[in-house]
Amino acid sequence: MANSTLGIKKVQLRAMILLLLGVSSLLSGCSSTSNSLERPKVPITATIVLTPAEPDRRSVLTATFTDGLNPAEFIDLRVLINTEVDGRHACYVYFDPAAGRLSLVKDSGEGSETISIGEHGSTTNSQCSLAGQTSSTSQAGEQVSLRLDLTFSASFRGPRNVYLFANTRRGESTGFIKAGVWDSADQ
Repeated sequence: MANSTLGIKKVQLRAMILLLLGVSSLLSGCSSTSNSLERPKVPITATIVLTPAEPDRRSVLTATFTDGLNPAEFIDLRVLINTEVDGRHACYVYFDPAAGRLSLVKDSGEGSETISIGEHGSTTNSQCSLAGQTSSTSQAGEQVSLRLDLTFSASFRGPRNVYLFANTRRGESTGFIKAGVWDSADQ
């Protein structure tokens, strides 16, 4: 479907990612081995907004991850764009919050090229290019937002699932959760 307007068309893709660990302790309010209260587990949520590609195939994806306990606990945030959960031949980006570095996984799914947030230049695989200077991250309250400036290759066409993933220092992991679908053919 051709987009006849020159304005930016925004597609909102939302996903609710829940980690409900220790449900029995939430129900009982205390540990079975002691009288002390256990710290309840709080769900991690994530939403994404993808500004679809303009004629130059450039898109901006913003993923916002929320940790109700402490967003500084995130140690690994990932965005995977592909037809399935497979890092091969994908636009697959890791973010290391402590280092402020983005990694774009190579075509083989093994290894990656890194670039720092705000760094001039980009890193590229056969599916997409990730610009460091115009990508960014921010933290507000319980949220960490990751803004990725991506340019998709002409061969990376058609509907692609957008998956989100998060790990925390507490050992919690969302696994890959399908957050929505992006279709470059609509551009």
